[in-house]
This record gives sequence, C-alpha cells and structure tokens, in this order.
Amino acid sequence: MPGIFLHPFTGVLMYVWFSLMNPHQLTWGFAQSIPTAFIIALMTMVAFFLDKKRSLPKSPIFVLICCFMVTLTISAIFSLTPEISWDLWNRYMKTLFFCLLAFIMMTTKLRVQALVWVAIVSLGYFGIKGGAFSINTLGQYRFQGPDGTQIGDNNHMALALLMTLPLMNYLRLTTKNKLAQYVLLLSMCLTFLAVLTTYSRGGMIGLAAVTIFLWFKSKHKMRSLLFLSVLAIAALSFMPDKFFNRADTIQTAEKDDSFRGRLDAWHYAWNVALSRPMTGGGISSTIVPYIFQKYNQESKVTQGGRAAHSIYFQVLGDQGFIGLFIFLSMITISWFNGSWLIKNTRGLAGHLWVQELSKMLQVGVIAYIVAGAALSMAYYDLFYIYAIILARLRLMVQEVIVNNRIQGLPSIAQVISR
Repeated sequence: MPGIFLHPFTGVLMYVWFSLMNPHQLTWGFAQSIPTAFIIALMTMVAFFLDKKRSLPKSPIFVLICCFMVTLTISAIFSLTPEISWDLWNRYMKTLFFCLLAFIMMTTKLRVQALVWVAIVSLGYFGIKGGAFSINTLGQYRFQGPDGTQIGDNNHMALALLMTLPLMNYLRLTTKNKLAQYVLLLSMCLTFLAVLTTYSRGGMIGLAAVTIFLWFKSKHKMRSLLFLSVLAIAALSFMPDKFFNRADTIQTAEKDDSFRGRLDAWHYAWNVALSRPMTGGGISSTIVPYIFQKYNQESKVTQGGRAAHSIYFQVLGDQGFIGLFIFLSMITISWFNGSWLIKNTRGLAGHLWVQELSKMLQVGVIAYIVAGAALSMAYYDLFYIYAIILARLRLMVQEVIVNNRIQGLPSIAQVISR
C-alpha cells in the first residue's frame, strides 16, 4: 500500500480490484470487517491531490459522469426515502468518483492494459470458478457471487461475467504467447458455462447477444461460427432439464409472476418520474412498500416494494428524466467512441490493440444494455470503467492523429505504443 504514494494509479487499480471482486468477502472472521477499501481509497485520494502532474480530460464522458453525480445528489436530497437513498448515494458516489480518478490518471497504454487486466482477474476468477462448479455439479445448482456484494445475486453475476467475456477475448486476440491464448480460451469456455449455471433468464438472453456480436466482430467468421456453435451445443447439452424449464418461461413471460412483478416495478418508475420529473423518487425508493403502492396502485402481483429490475427504469425511478437522459447519453457516446476508434485506427501504425479493445468493449456494452434491461445494475462499476477506457482511447488516438499530421508516420508508432 505505501507504493500508492509513489504511483497513485496503483491505488486506483487496487480499489477497482476490491470493488469488482470483493476479495475480503471471500475470507473468514475479522478479515471481512477490515475497511481495506476505505484505506486504499483514502491513500489514493491523498496521493492524487499531492501529485501535481494531472489535468482534466476534455471528454464528454467526463462531463456526463460529473453531471450524473450531480443528479444523483439532487435525487438523494429530495428523496422520498432519504434514509435508504443516502446510504446508497455514498456507495455509488465512490464508484463514480474513482472512475473519474482512473480517467484522469489513465494516460498511457500500460495503464489502460493494467485496468483491463484487473477487471479480468477480478471477475474472471468467478467465471473460472463458476464453470468448474458447473462441471463438478453437472449444472444442478445455481451459481452466484459472494453475499453482500453487487454480484451476490445470480442475475447480477451473469451480467458481470457477460461483460468480462469480451475482455478475455481481447487478451486472447492480442497476446502472442500460445499458452496464454489457450488458457484464455479455456477461461472463456468456463465463463460461458458459468453464465448458464446462474440460471438467469436475462443472462441467457444477454449470452445470446454477446455470442452473436463476438461472431460479428471476429475477423474469421466461419472459424468463429464453428467454434461458437460447438461451444453452445456442448454447454447446452451439459445442462439439466430444469435449466431448459427455466429457459422456457421466457416464452410465456406474460404468465410468469416474476416478470409481471417487474412490470409493476417499471410502472412505478414511470409514474414516479411523471410525478417528480426532475428528481425521481430517490435512490431505491421503489423497495419501500408504501411508496411503491402510492405510485403504482394498479399493481398486478406486487404487494410490497421490489427492485427496479432494469437499468433504464432504475435510473428513471431514482433520478427522473434528466438522470435517465444523462445515463442514456453515456451509453450512446461510449458506443460511438468505440465506432470512431475502430474506423480511425484502420491503417494506423501500432493500432491493433486499440482496434481490438474497442471492438470487445462494444460487445461488453451490448451485454450491459441487453442483460441490464432486466436487472438493477445501473450503477455497476464495470460499465463506467468501459466508458472511461473508450473515452481515454479516443483521446489517445486523437493525439496520434495530430502527431501524424505534424511529424509523420514515425512518431505515430512511438505515441500509440508508449
């Protein structure tokens, strides 16, 4: 930890590790109660403000995250349930603040790669573990994350693993070590199986979307199609009958109480946003029974409060229409940043890692917007990490293009590979 004062970005990486993986929750006894993340956060902030070599990135994503923090704060101030909202405000603000710190300090290829590696190691652990668990139990039991974490729920775990799959593929595509390529390929297969073993219906739909876009983004379409088809058939043939019974309920969602309950939650979010368009109901106000009933008196199956079960309706119910507009803007700009990078790095010396990473980050965004449509994961760290990486890559490539115009091709490789 003392190394944080010499290299503040190390503190950001450690905080992201604790935030995504929650390694302290995998221990026993007093180790779970040690405020390690708080200590890391405090040391990192001190080191950051002592470092004079910093400048704010000129990026729409940076501005939007700041605006999102403002609307989140306004929502908490005017919340219908302040005791709940302020507790969650504290958690979400730390997530967004450290994403801003990471954005500011992530100025080189090495730091971008380090952040990608931390994300993969943090969540890839669960993918490999979940796949092995599935094989060991023949897929009979549901896989979920550590209790008391954002990925403790099986549905949330599915989304986290879906967003990790394309990052694994990025490393597989760009590493030159054959052994590492095979290890990463095996990790992807186990993670694929782990997603199925969560028994998450949103995860199943998201996995289909990720599989399609991984194929679409691949250079070798026929070979990728063959591999993905074999993987899907092998994984599905491994799953027990109760998995398919669970999957069949997707086709009869209108008769499923769980789905109808989600419709109730979405109606609540819409109604409270219409009533309070500037502030929404407050962070997670939907879980309070009397508030829920007040703004959704025509509830079909839900008698008490319940989670929003959609990243879109979660933000709408929490922060109103302004917050939703900012949230959707971040998603949209992140996607277009990826498209811009893919287009503008073609034929650019030393561009391959940027292009491949941009493609895979776009696949991760697809996972988030598809699987997240049925999950309360609007404030999940990994999406904002995706957003800042894409934004930083764009700034780096823009710098390369400017240097290309001024100095010519030799300086391009030097800048892009630094």
